[in-house]
Amino acid sequence: MSQKHILETIVDRLVTELNTYFTEVGKKQVKSKLPNLKLSVKTLIGNVLISENKVSGQGYASIHLSPNWYSDSTRYKTKHSYRILVERAYRGLIHLGYLSQAKVGVSHGSRGLYLTRYRATLKLLNLFDSRSLIELPVLFAGQLEVGETIRVQQTYQEQVPLKEFDKNGEPKTRTVKYRKLVDYYDTEQTNQMRQNLQFINDRIATKWIDLELSKEEHLDLVAQMAKKDKEHLEDSPDDYRPLMLSKRSLYRVFNDTEFKTGGRFYGGWWQEIPSKFRDRITIDGKRTVQLDYSGLHPHILYHEKGLELNDDPYQVNLIPSKNAEDADGFRKFVKQSFNAMLNATVEMQRAPRGSRLGHWGMTWKQVVKAIRDRHPDIEDQFFTGAGLRLQRIDSDLCEAVMLAMMKRSPEIVVLPVHDSFIVHHGYKNELMAMMLGTYCVKYGNIPLPKTSEDMVVEVAGPPAWASWTSQQLDHDDLTDMLRLADTVPNEVRRMLFLLNRSSV
Repeated sequence: MSQKHILETIVDRLVTELNTYFTEVGKKQVKSKLPNLKLSVKTLIGNVLISENKVSGQGYASIHLSPNWYSDSTRYKTKHSYRILVERAYRGLIHLGYLSQAKVGVSHGSRGLYLTRYRATLKLLNLFDSRSLIELPVLFAGQLEVGETIRVQQTYQEQVPLKEFDKNGEPKTRTVKYRKLVDYYDTEQTNQMRQNLQFINDRIATKWIDLELSKEEHLDLVAQMAKKDKEHLEDSPDDYRPLMLSKRSLYRVFNDTEFKTGGRFYGGWWQEIPSKFRDRITIDGKRTVQLDYSGLHPHILYHEKGLELNDDPYQVNLIPSKNAEDADGFRKFVKQSFNAMLNATVEMQRAPRGSRLGHWGMTWKQVVKAIRDRHPDIEDQFFTGAGLRLQRIDSDLCEAVMLAMMKRSPEIVVLPVHDSFIVHHGYKNELMAMMLGTYCVKYGNIPLPKTSEDMVVEVAGPPAWASWTSQQLDHDDLTDMLRLADTVPNEVRRMLFLLNRSSV
């Protein structure tokens, strides 16, 4: 019996147990809506079992418990119903001991701030063997993404009272960011963007995208993502982003209903991992390379004014009094500051979060002055929110590059990371030519794409796969190597994907 059938058998078992429980508590069994109950159970356990966030194993998932969420009549309406997903599946699986509630949701006024979070229990985990748990991302690939692929989202901030008090006896507050999806009217433009995304997502679905990691690298990755979540959740507590290899469908997020700002692609797990691990991304087991435009936003701003930018836009006339030998790190700091100045709508009085001004031994005023002095021709763009307008431009460039590459051959898959692209390393030169050509059509002269050394798998080399097994291996023995492949998670998932693909 295939692992897919094992998963379906477990779902059927849970549904049967739920119906038995409903009878015991005097509720009617789910009959006509049985497919909906199965989908709800599969969604609930899938979201939590493929969520890798803690070194010790699975992380947690979030769920909306308010009936209002499920009565939404906009384009973002979920395919689940409150009665089946929450009242029957979620509460039933908690009662039966397969799920446990980890954190209660929080509301402020009439609006929910943080979603309720839940975990898988040992009782649920014990239904699966270790291999089938590894394979779950393949079985759930493309099935857990719900909703519209062309989205308009606006971000708000709110002061939320804490249980702590200041010296005057007043309750302390913290700033919480939350996002709200906004409805809009479809146009020929939005329909075309949705159609393009369908083509891109359909192509991505034909390949298996994974990480070629040793066991030590995998532990390091999930630990770093846990740390990233902890830091990020201080500002946005419900923005939980664990490693979920089944997240493969892309969507675009705009910031206004006229589609003039934003528009970047999101949804792929490869966008959320720390950049140091992107050199381990594989497509159907083949190594990849990442190319990105060098100084894209500065170049666009200059070209819009009919000017050329010939030097590195992030090299400014400012020498840090501390750690000056870290030239690469300082350049990244200047780039971060430059982008923050473009994105801000008012003059910033302090450096962006995580800038480590003390590490460089300088003030924020010195940094702002140095960037302005370096770019007097585009100084009028700083602190105007121009960054969101530029994101619309770079996202359209991104869409054009992906479509052009994928239409050249049914074997080509392009994975976007904002204004950079990941492809099979054999398509490196073709991708570079396409990036140059796409920009040239719009602006004439172009910023050259660059290959970052820490993002080229060919340079990094293969990981120590032998760490995934405790058996003695003879690397010259084919049988031993095949046995090793059976223990390496990315190889286990790839083989199942290829098996499922060949049976379609």
